[in-house]
Amino acid sequence: MKGIGKSILALGLTVAMAGASHAQDLDPTGVWVAEKNSDYSVSWCDADSRQLCVKLVALRGNMRKKHNLEYLNATIINGAKPSGENRWQGKMKVFGHTGDAFVTMRGENALHVKLCAYIVICDEYDMTRVE
Repeated sequence: MKGIGKSILALGLTVAMAGASHAQDLDPTGVWVAEKNSDYSVSWCDADSRQLCVKLVALRGNMRKKHNLEYLNATIINGAKPSGENRWQGKMKVFGHTGDAFVTMRGENALHVKLCAYIVICDEYDMTRVE
């Protein structure tokens, strides 16, 4: 998988790992940076502020390539549901592939994302809050 595909896949997987409804101590909403070359906006996408949406909002450096630009300002993960305390699980779609996304808050400014396609191909990303 190429650059942004891996980043998006990893982000999607991390969002998808959450499941059952639990209290959420940390707020995942905001702008997060992964690998210094891409930023993602995480927001609530339901009226109850329980489901997460993740949108690719910036590409820099070697990530700013034609095949990645089609995903700029696109929602990569839509409606990831709570799966535990400070965890969400959902689906991501990128480059014509759908996969599982798992998102885990590891601290107020630390987000871990795991994206998996075909069950066996997974990437993991640690992201830092920038806003």
